[in-house]
Amino acid sequence: MKYLHVTNTDKFVLPYIKFINKHFDQNSHKFAVIINNREESFNQEVSNIEYFKNKNKHSIISLSKLFYQYDGVYIHGLFNSRVILLLFLQPWLLRKCSWIVWGADLYSYREPKKTIKSILKEITRKKVIKNFRHVCTLVKKDYEIAKEVYNVRGEYLPAMYLSQDRYIAICRQLENATRRKDNIVKILIGNSATKSNHHIEVLELLKRFSHQNIEIYCPLSYGDSSYANEVIEYGTITFKEKFKPIIEFMNMDTYIELLDSMDIGIFNNDRQQGLGNINSLLHLGKKVYLREGTTMWNEIHEEKKFVVYPVEMIKSIEFEELNEFSNEDRIKNKILMEENYSERSAVDIWRRIFNEK
Repeated sequence: MKYLHVTNTDKFVLPYIKFINKHFDQNSHKFAVIINNREESFNQEVSNIEYFKNKNKHSIISLSKLFYQYDGVYIHGLFNSRVILLLFLQPWLLRKCSWIVWGADLYSYREPKKTIKSILKEITRKKVIKNFRHVCTLVKKDYEIAKEVYNVRGEYLPAMYLSQDRYIAICRQLENATRRKDNIVKILIGNSATKSNHHIEVLELLKRFSHQNIEIYCPLSYGDSSYANEVIEYGTITFKEKFKPIIEFMNMDTYIELLDSMDIGIFNNDRQQGLGNINSLLHLGKKVYLREGTTMWNEIHEEKKFVVYPVEMIKSIEFEELNEFSNEDRIKNKILMEENYSERSAVDIWRRIFNEK
């Protein structure tokens, strides 16, 4: 069997490619990576990656031909208009295509469609999504949303993106970490500069603690720059020097060190998003707040029984309770992380996806 993966250069794609090449036959997997320009290419050579220029007609035609040469095709994140059109015009290809749902590609139905182009894209998306052979989601409830919104016919399969580099960095940090000697309560909010994080709602909840010994960190290095500026302006006005926006990319080890220096993570995301950050914080034994009623809340708290707290409760608790987290609950979360998100688990999940006919 030969497998084609169609994707872009998002930050977790290269770790995923390394993971697949480590645990599966590299000669059976091809990665078609769509880029806008050469500068977007990964900064290392990998033999089973082929790049396709998004705005080059001949490049996309070549990509289309590749679909016929493989037994299974995996669309990692359904964002690219040309890939959607390619599948819309050749619907028979969908019989061997699986959609790996990233999050924003599913929840884009909530965005208003104000132009003819956006309306047409959503019409073609609906037709394509409905007929994928498999729909693979990172949290199970996202499949139910896909079924409700797009009437998908494809079978549900769980998926998982596991960064071995991230896992190694976490283990190294756990082994070498020393406890901070200051009394500052450090709080991480969200994972990116996207409106679905609802940063300002959280900053509003925390405003009554602005006189306390806190520091607030917001990763805003990728996403919507104008939205990032709104968050930075509000955070700086409200919390002054206690607000620490993160606007530069960090390498993995540095970022894990930052996460380990946090006491609390607050994720007010209204959809599946930021799972890498959430899982890392749980693994590192930090207290995590999630937006109740989301598919992530269902997966992490209700299904897998991690000890996490609803964001909404922040409005009614005292400052001392904000960071209150027992050692027993820290250990429970670490054990659940090892059970649910180990490398072995990820291998089993992807083997099942590749073996499904």
